[in-house]
Parts: sequence; structure tokens; C-alpha cells
Amino acid sequence: MNANSQVLVIANDIAEITRAAEFIEEFCTAHGAAPDIAFKINLAVEEALVNTISHGFKDDARRAIELRIAIEDGAIILGISDDAVAFNPLEAPLPDVDAPVDERAVGGLGVFLMRTTMDDVHYIREDGQNKLTLTKRL
Repeated sequence: MNANSQVLVIANDIAEITRAAEFIEEFCTAHGAAPDIAFKINLAVEEALVNTISHGFKDDARRAIELRIAIEDGAIILGISDDAVAFNPLEAPLPDVDAPVDERAVGGLGVFLMRTTMDDVHYIREDGQNKLTLTKRL
């Protein structure tokens, strides 16, 4: 591990999202990223974590979710790894944001925000782990 990358492990508890947000904010500030970059990364990460914590685990056991953040080639790259149920946000249908609010299907807006605020979103399922990578160019 070097100054350009850090890891934080959180529990599958909604209260841990605050720790994740502080971790991202501190990393972005230390690397001179504009406040809007940190905000967009935090928005995407919060959506991913809420979905994982709320829907990804079939029991109440305490589980670890790893966040790995790095700065490479003019971008901040954040990886989220967990052993929750497989879920590829890139396969989720996009909501019809032009439809009237009362006619929209429930759900999907968080995934839409994640996909539209990041410059790249990549997902793989490997060795029983969801591995989501979010990239935001500086």
C-alpha cells in the first residue's frame, strides 16, 4: 500500500456508510480533488453500499465490505468487494426518468445515479465476491 491507495473495511451495517464517506472525503482532499469529485464518488458509493447492505445478504451475520481507493492516471478509482448475493448494477434496467413521478417503477434510481455520476463503472463476480469498480476522472 502506498500514499496513492488506501483500503477501508466496513461492516454490512448502514451506519458504516458514514465511515466510508469520511474515508473517501479524506482521500480526495489529500489528493487535491475538487469537492464535486468527492461528492459524486460518495453519492455513487452510498448507492452501492445501501443496495448491498439492504438487499445483498440473506442473513443477519456480520460481513466485511472492502473499499479500496486509489489515484491513477488522472482518475480516482474506487473498488468495492463483498460476498453478498451476486448483483451486477450494469444489468439493472435504467428507470424512465422522463415519466411522471407517479408512473415510475419503484427502484433503480440509485443505480442510475451511480452510472451517470461516474465516468466508468465495471463489475465482475469472482471467487464468490462482487467486485464493483467506480472511476471518476479528475
